Amino acid sequence: MFPDVTNDDVNIFDVLTSISQPFINSQNSRMNTNSIGYFVSDYMTVIHDNFDFVNNPFLHTLSKINEYKSLNENWDGYGSIPVTKKSEQNTITFITNLDDVSIENISDIFPNPHGTITLEWENKLCEKISLEIGSNSYSYFVKYSNKTPKFVDGTDIFSSITEITSEINSLVSKEVS
Repeated sequence: MFPDVTNDDVNIFDVLTSISQPFINSQNSRMNTNSIGYFVSDYMTVIHDNFDFVNNPFLHTLSKINEYKSLNENWDGYGSIPVTKKSEQNTITFITNLDDVSIENISDIFPNPHGTITLEWENKLCEKISLEIGSNSYSYFVKYSNKTPKFVDGTDIFSSITEITSEINSLVSKEVS
């Protein structure tokens, strides 16, 4: 019933997406998403003693992204458009490529009025990375306290993922030290 998550916790995303729709249980009654969430939590607790379903940073970030699906036209009162499905998918794919420390240190996540999603990281030195992910493009800036800010625009975030994650790791490693 579940994908194998014993080797790599990143596959938790596969587990959640594979069972996010209601399904029939052994008594032929439909289980809702909350029931499935508790079931996944119990399953993960058996496999990993310390798996915290409620406070898991990856699942928290995924849930924030999921909230943006419900935005309607003009959600900000200034003519905004809802987050596009492709922006949402790109953001989810991007976060599945981050390590735990990078996910734990996301300081903010929010929708933008033109259908994109922004992820931000800020460390204790007030250095910051702000990454905006769209359907067909991305942009980010990095502001270090001792360097000129860096601005990057691109069309394929996944061809630049190594560079972006390196910037994030560099910033958050100062937070951990």
